[in-house]
Amino acid sequence: QDINEQTSLYLSVLGGHFDVVEYLLSFRVYALTNQEVELFKRRSTHSYFTSENS
Repeated sequence: QDINEQTSLYLSVLGGHFDVVEYLLSFRVYALTNQEVELFKRRSTHSYFTSENS
């Protein structure tokens, strides 16, 4: 019973701040993808240079 009350309270709070949560999540996803793109660039350039040398 207590768990259900906590869950409903959590959901109501989450619903109230859904816009903020959505913004933060989208920002986190963007930052992650941006890092992955940078890593991919470094890997591709690194493999390019190593293949050029060998």
